[in-house]
Amino acid sequence: MKKTKILIIEDERIIAEDISLTLRTLGYNVCGIGSTGEEAVSMARELKPDLILMDIKLRGEMDGIQAAEAILSNKKLPVIYVTAYADEKTLQRAKITGPYGYVLKPIRQNELRSVIEIGLYKHKMEKKLRESELKIEKEKLITIQQLGGAVAHEFNQPLQSLKILSKTILIDSQESREEISNQLSQDVERMSGLVKKLLNLHTVKTKPYVGKSKIIDLSGSSQTKPPDNKSILLIDDDEAILKLLSKIIEKKGFDIESANDGEKGLSLLTEKDYGLVFCDLQLPGISGVDLYQKSREMNKHTPFVFISGYAVEEISEAIIKGSAGFLAKPFEPREVFEILDSVFKA
Repeated sequence: MKKTKILIIEDERIIAEDISLTLRTLGYNVCGIGSTGEEAVSMARELKPDLILMDIKLRGEMDGIQAAEAILSNKKLPVIYVTAYADEKTLQRAKITGPYGYVLKPIRQNELRSVIEIGLYKHKMEKKLRESELKIEKEKLITIQQLGGAVAHEFNQPLQSLKILSKTILIDSQESREEISNQLSQDVERMSGLVKKLLNLHTVKTKPYVGKSKIIDLSGSSQTKPPDNKSILLIDDDEAILKLLSKIIEKKGFDIESANDGEKGLSLLTEKDYGLVFCDLQLPGISGVDLYQKSREMNKHTPFVFISGYAVEEISEAIIKGSAGFLAKPFEPREVFEILDSVFKA
C-alpha cells in the first residue's frame, strides 16, 4: 500500500526532526522538510505531497499562513497548522485558508495521527464531492445541449412548412384558400404549444435521433444514366413537409409514395424499386445515411437526395460529391425542380 507523503515546514530543526521521526513511526512517508514559507511553496510544487504540516510562525517575510495561501492558490492540498500558541488575529487569518486541522506543540503522537487521518479523510471526501459536482454540471450541459437540439428541431419543422407553403401558393394558383388556412392554423398552433411547453421545462422531452454526426463516403451513388422508374419515395418525420414536398413534385407528373419514419422507409425500399428517394438526414430510429447504406447492402442503386434543416459540415462534402443532391430546409420549389431535371435528364 502506498504511504501517505507528508511535507514538514518547521523552522526549528530539532522540532522538525522530532516530527519527522514520529511520522515515520506512524507509517507515513516524510517527503521533505522545509524551514521557510518560500521553501514551502517551492517544495509543495516539486514534491507533490498528500498533506502539509505547516508551522504558523516562520522566520522570514512569509509566515505559514501566507505560504498556505500561495500553495492553495495553485492546488487544493490539505494543510494542518502546527503552533505553540497563536493570538486571536492570527487564528482568524488561519481560518480563512480552510485548514484541515491544528496541532499544538509539544506534539503528542496519538493526537498527531488523529488530526492527520481526519484531515486526509476530509480532503478525500471533498475531492469526491467536487468530482460529483463536476459530473452533475457536465450532465446538465449535455441535457441542455440535447434540449436545445430538440427545441430547434421542433420549431424548425413548422417554420419550414410555413415557408415552403408560401412558395407553393405562388406555383399553384388553384390551391384552396381553406386548405391553406387550415395548414397555417395547424403550424401556428403547433408552435404555440411548443412555447407553452418551454414555460414548463419539466414537461419537455427530447426525441432519439441517430446518425447526426456520422461521416460516410457516398461515392458511386451519382447516376450516369437517367432512371426509367418515375416513382419517387419521400421520407421525412414531419407530415407537413411530406405534404408540401409532394405537391411540388406532383407538378412534374411523378408517382409519389411517402414514409414518416426510418423503419417504414426501409420497409418500402425493401419491397419496391424507386427512381429517386428524397430522405431527411435525421429520422427517429434509423438515420437517412443508415437508410442509404442499407439500400446499397440490398444491391439497390436508387439515387438519394438528402434533406436537412441543420448544419452538416462534416458530411456535406461527401453528400454533394456522391448523392443526387442535397436540400437544405427551408428549400425553394425551384431547387426541387432542378434536382428532378438533373436526375431524370428532363
